[in-house]
Amino acid sequence: MSYNYTKYVKNFVPTTILGKRYEPYDRYRRGYTGLLKLTGRLADNLRLSMMGQYKYSFSPHAGAGPFTTADYTDRRKYPSYIVTGILSWFISTDTILEVKGGHNMIKIISVHQPGAENNYTYYDNYTGYSWGGRHREEEVIRWSWQANTHLTHFEDDFLGGSHEMRAGLELFYGVSDWFI
Repeated sequence: MSYNYTKYVKNFVPTTILGKRYEPYDRYRRGYTGLLKLTGRLADNLRLSMMGQYKYSFSPHAGAGPFTTADYTDRRKYPSYIVTGILSWFISTDTILEVKGGHNMIKIISVHQPGAENNYTYYDNYTGYSWGGRHREEEVIRWSWQANTHLTHFEDDFLGGSHEMRAGLELFYGVSDWFI
C-alpha cells in the first residue's frame, strides 16, 4: 500500500471581480494505491498467478490556474482498479499453453465546489479570469475486459535453426461512457 500527497504552488493571481475579493487557495492531490499478487502451483505442470490493484486519488481544485477562482474549479475523484489472472500449463518441456484474462475500470468524477452548484459560469475575455461555478458536473467511466490464450512450442534443429512457434487468440471489449 502506498500513499501519495502532492501540494502545488499557489499560482492564482488575487483579484477583485464585481466587488468580491478572490484570494489564492491550496492546490493538492492525495491518493493511495494498493496491490496484491498471488502466484502458486496447482500441480507440477500448472501455475496460476493473480493480481489486483486499487487506486484512488482526490483533487479539491482540479482545473485550477492563475486566473481561475476556487469556486470555478472542480472537486475531482479518480477511483480505478485492475484485476488480472494467468494460468500456465506446461504440457511438455517444449510446449506451453497460457490463458490470460483481465478487467480494468477507471472513473473520473467531477462535482461543483460546495455552495457553487447554482452559480452562473463567467469568463472575462479581456483579463482571462473564470469565476462563478463550473458549467456542469460529470462522470467518465472507462472499463474493459480482455482475454487471450496462446500455445507456444520451442523446436531445436528445425529448418536449420531453433524456432519458437506460437498460435493464439485475443479478445477485447471496452466501453467509455460520459455522464452529465
